[in-house]
Amino acid sequence: MTPRIKTKLQLSKGIIVKYSEDQIKVVEEKKMNTNDKTAPMEMKVKLSTLWIVVIFNIVFADIVGFMNPGALEDIMTGAVGFEITQEVLLVFTILLEIPIAMILLSRILGYSANRWANIAAGVITILFVIGGGSAYLSYIFFATVEVACLLFIIWSAWNWPQPAASSVTFYRSTADNR
Repeated sequence: MTPRIKTKLQLSKGIIVKYSEDQIKVVEEKKMNTNDKTAPMEMKVKLSTLWIVVIFNIVFADIVGFMNPGALEDIMTGAVGFEITQEVLLVFTILLEIPIAMILLSRILGYSANRWANIAAGVITILFVIGGGSAYLSYIFFATVEVACLLFIIWSAWNWPQPAASSVTFYRSTADNR
């Protein structure tokens, strides 16, 4: 008689299933903690969402800033403290593209590249927000929210624990364990 192969499969944290040709059995199942008020958010989703908050604040800081008396006229006449050239606009475009790109990159990069990209992009964007700021109260408010989010991004990426090597583990036995 040929012994049946029994296999033990860990599907995810806390759920272990044993199966053979004719039987499937849940061996262990981690119970949900009903005391938790919210489900834990995956780090990639958290970082991406924070970048969305940052870019919305950047955009709305500019929109609200245009409503300040004389702001649009100063931009159109070039009276902003420096000459607005195509090169300056390209630099601003690149700096604005960083948080936009990080929305996607935070979701698709691997662990190590993701951590370092979020830290570097966070630092560069903080410098851009502070360096390109104005003294209007509305801008100070938006910049404060942006910098707080960016600091949280940097802190989260820095403290992001390394994921386990593999979340699926197979155990095989050739013995007939009925």
